[in-house]
Amino acid sequence: MGENGVGFEGRIGIGLSDDDISEFDPFLGDISLELEVDTVLGIYLVGQTTAGAASVYGIIGYTKVDFTVDVDLGILGSDSESDDESDLSYGFGANFDISDKAAINIEFMQYLDKDDFEASALSVGILF
Repeated sequence: MGENGVGFEGRIGIGLSDDDISEFDPFLGDISLELEVDTVLGIYLVGQTTAGAASVYGIIGYTKVDFTVDVDLGILGSDSESDDESDLSYGFGANFDISDKAAINIEFMQYLDKDDFEASALSVGILF
């Protein structure tokens, strides 16, 4: 399914689950922090080479992530804030043909790597 060469790729993603941290503080009561990724938008340069039924690729580009943080500090109250971060992104992956029209894909992607926020993904999928 792959070819040798270089191309451009755009990606759009949405968050399907939140990351929650909850603790009990004897003075404040229940406290919690919830982080939700709302959208991921990116454009990338992809270089790929094929050998037999497998192809490997490297990817580099730019990603913008919109997210929402909800904080509940017990008796002190709660707050919610939305923001976005963007950064240089990079990754690598491989496609393994399972038929003339389908392949299994394995990929690691580092979307953001900021001082206070990091987003990376390891994914496995099927390409048609």
